[in-house]
Amino acid sequence: MCRWITFISTSDVLLSDIVLTPSNSLVDQSMDASFHPGFAQRFNHVVNADGFGVGWYCRHSTSPAVFKETEPAWSNENLREICQATKTSCMIAHVRAASPGMGVHLPNVHPFKAGRLLFCHNGAL
Repeated sequence: MCRWITFISTSDVLLSDIVLTPSNSLVDQSMDASFHPGFAQRFNHVVNADGFGVGWYCRHSTSPAVFKETEPAWSNENLREICQATKTSCMIAHVRAASPGMGVHLPNVHPFKAGRLLFCHNGAL
């Protein structure tokens, strides 16, 4: 099962303060994704290694920015660089554990962008 985090605030923060540095950061959870309270064991994955994405809004633009890849979040140096250099007050980030039969392809990695909107979903549409 995928994991994501959404952040909305009146103040800008570095993406790294949400995605990378907390002790329970999304990147840390992607390396140990075995805990899913309230879900049957069949939904649990050992890792979320089938891609990641982060999307954020900038004060100077009406269109959000998105960075996503199909490799694990913990091994992507560009993710670290972007997160350490980018401030925002509104973001969403995602780490993916592909469902059986679903390929590891960039179009399957969240967040999705539609005009000025960012979104994630958990399941098939």
